[in-house]
Amino acid sequence: MDDCNKQEVATEKEESQWVSTELEMLTKFKEETLQLREMLQEKSYNNFQFDIDPEADLTTLPLKLDCEVYNEATKATQLVIEENLKLKETVLAAYLKIKPIMYHDSQEEDDENYESQSSVIKVNKQIEAITNACYQLFYEIERLQKENTMASNQLKRLQITPETFQEEKKVEYYTGLPGYNMMMIIYRYTIANVTYHGNNSLTSFQKFILVLMKLRLNLSGEDLAYRFGVKAATSARIVSEMLNTFYIKLKPLIIWPNKDQRTRTMPIRFKQYFGSDIVVIIDCFEIFIERPSNLLARAKTWSPYKMHNTIKYLIGVTPQGTISFISQGWGGRVSDKYITENCGILDQLSPGDIILADRGFNIAESVSSKGALLITPNSAKGNNQLPAFDIERARKIAHITIQVERIIDFIRLKYKILQSTLKLSTFQDHKEMLSIDKIVTVCCALFNLCPCIVPIN
Repeated sequence: MDDCNKQEVATEKEESQWVSTELEMLTKFKEETLQLREMLQEKSYNNFQFDIDPEADLTTLPLKLDCEVYNEATKATQLVIEENLKLKETVLAAYLKIKPIMYHDSQEEDDENYESQSSVIKVNKQIEAITNACYQLFYEIERLQKENTMASNQLKRLQITPETFQEEKKVEYYTGLPGYNMMMIIYRYTIANVTYHGNNSLTSFQKFILVLMKLRLNLSGEDLAYRFGVKAATSARIVSEMLNTFYIKLKPLIIWPNKDQRTRTMPIRFKQYFGSDIVVIIDCFEIFIERPSNLLARAKTWSPYKMHNTIKYLIGVTPQGTISFISQGWGGRVSDKYITENCGILDQLSPGDIILADRGFNIAESVSSKGALLITPNSAKGNNQLPAFDIERARKIAHITIQVERIIDFIRLKYKILQSTLKLSTFQDHKEMLSIDKIVTVCCALFNLCPCIVPIN
């Protein structure tokens, strides 16, 4: 644009200079014409005054003078005419030269105006199109923002964070714990401040939930890997590491209560039947395992009662409905009596304590050696019928001892890993402690954090 403006200014200057030159030539020609006239008049007058021949015929003198004057005048007139023609040609040429320029300038102005109007119309159309496009983009952005908000909310619901686990039912379903507050207490108590080396793709809370989901729902390693976005081997390693921490932290929750605690919290019906000296109600439960390839292990784990390879545990429950003792795992072939006498529960007894058990526990002598008393339902021998008193007593004992079975069933129902047939890989040793023992211990400890299922009254 700057070059075009400079060129137009230069053209206007050249045209102005040319017109000025032509005007100067016209003025100069006019002056020369006036001088020529004066010269002609002067010459005619001089000829008339001085060019008369004294000897000439006076009668022809006027005619001669007139002819000479006429000739001079004719020449001068012819010269003026020629100069006028030249002047006219010059002016005409100047006019013809200026007129195209003026027309060209006017045409350019019209073209510029037309182009300007066309440009304005075109720009207005473009602005209108851009405005419509902006409105469409605005609506599209608004729609995408809504979708993004919905997707973000959905993603937050799917993410595993303390914020997404504030719903009580969700906590109960995935962890088995009674609520969000209890879950966070256990989380802070167990692994919140524990540092683990290796893969840190998951947060400590996510690892915490992963282990609880494994215990609660018995999800496979592949399932947990997909849910948490890690490899199956990583999920298995996390379960192994976290399970050890859970075991160390939660095992103290399985408490053998002292006499004062038992007396203050003893349910009324226990006091009515047996006083306040009942310490524990014992029973055994079994967990199915895969059939071992080793013949000796296969024989030791075969349970004649379940007709399956099992691991057997002895569990002790207080009259208040809490688990106060859990033994290590034994092969399913081992008798209840042998487990009771060798698992360490008898070492917890004090003189005067009372133990309730099913009639299958033939451990009266072992219990008596600790100064305690074993109470079991009486059974008739041969064809003899029990007296009415013994029948009523047996009924009351059975009604109480069934409480242990309810708790065992409740634990199995709450933590489905105890319902399944466990793989032999679950028995890998870790510091002389079987992983399956840790699983059972942790499940029993978590059960103690749940509301009591035994009525106090």
